[in-house]
Parts: sequence; C-alpha cells; structure tokens
Amino acid sequence: MLILRVFLLGALRDRISLFWALVVPVGVLAVIGRLTDDLGRRLDLLGGMLVMSILFFAATGTAFVVLGQRTRGVYKLLRATPYPTSAFIAQLAGARAVVAGVLAAALAAGGVVLLELDIAAADVALAMVALAPTLLASTLLGFTLGNLANDESQAAMLTNAVTLPLLGASSAFYQLDHAPSWLASVARALPLEHAIVATRGALAGDGAAVLAEAPVLAITLAVAFALAVATFRWDPHAPALAWRR
Repeated sequence: MLILRVFLLGALRDRISLFWALVVPVGVLAVIGRLTDDLGRRLDLLGGMLVMSILFFAATGTAFVVLGQRTRGVYKLLRATPYPTSAFIAQLAGARAVVAGVLAAALAAGGVVLLELDIAAADVALAMVALAPTLLASTLLGFTLGNLANDESQAAMLTNAVTLPLLGASSAFYQLDHAPSWLASVARALPLEHAIVATRGALAGDGAAVLAEAPVLAITLAVAFALAVATFRWDPHAPALAWRR
C-alpha cells in the first residue's frame, strides 16, 4: 500500500499531464461543442474528449514518469527487494488510472453542463465503467513507451508517434461516416476507436454497446500489460529490449 500511495501522490503532482487531460479537453468542448446545436453530435464529442483525456494523461504522462524514475535509479533500488515486476507495474498503473478516472469523471460532469446534455448520472457512471479498461491499457502503454525511451526527447517522439495517429485515425473529433473507406477501416482496427464507441454508447445509456466492445478492450488491456512487463528495465543503463537477447 505504501508504494501505491507514493505513486498516487506522484500522479497528482504531474501538473503538465493534468493540464492536457483536463484543461485542453474542456477548451475543446467549450469551442467546438458550441459550434453545433445537434445534441447527438455534442454527446459524441464528449465521448471522444473523455478518451482523449485518458490517452494524454495515462499514456503520455506515464511515459515521462517511468523514464524519470528509472533515470533517478528508483527502479534499481527496488530491484534489491523481492518485489515482483508485474505487481510493481500493476500498482503504478493502478495509481495513475485512479487519477485518470477522477479526471474523466470531472470532465464528464463538466461536459454535461457545458454542452447542456441531458445525461443521467447512471449513464455517466456506466461510461466510467466502460472507460476502465482503457484507463489501465493507456497507462500500461505509457509504461511501455517509457521503458523504451532513453531520454526525454525519445519519450516525446515515441508518445507523439503513437498517440497522435491513434487520435487522428479515430472519430474523437469528427464522424467517420463520410470519411474514406480506408480511414474508417483503420479506425475500426485500432483499439482506441472501440473505446470511443463504448464510451459514447454508455453516455447514451446503451449498455449493449459497452458489452459489444468489451472483448476488444479486454484483449487490449492484456496485451498492454504483457508489453509493459516484457519491456521493463530496472537498471537505467540496461539496453532497451534487453529481454529479447
């Protein structure tokens, strides 16, 4: 529990990630959301911003936290203990996922008011449940990116190379109904789009939509955890992907 509390406090001090996870999505909702009177479009935008918020905080923020802790030798010290790698990663991911979940809940509540949406509290709660696998998977993705990076410039390059295409190929900002067929196919092949569909379905009170996307989200979470564990480096001087050698 001590390690979990330390990680939780560390996540709350990550002001840059908090800014991108809360302030930026609120700004997008305030500007773009007011450009349309279509409540369905506003609901879709809110669902997309919730997933974007999670991706920024959980993936990008975690990558820099992992890199910083490894560089300072924190992990090297922990290696002297009998603490399992998988348990360590699970606690760090869980701590940041809790903070990301609180931010998502705050963003959802603020978005409902800001966009004047009629969404029941039960549907917002369902959206948080639907977002849970994505919260954890995004955090674990950030863990993997932080494991692979050797410095901050590499961490920035890797996070941008992964998160921006995921967002750009999704329907977070725009509908894919009139998009080229290849783009729609790419979006459906990526787990982020499934997270967006599940979140929007939850906000609309459609539990069936959440259940339909659950298998893909569960598989994504399992793969993300496996990658985080496989690429983990206790020693800051160990080469990346040393586990393959």
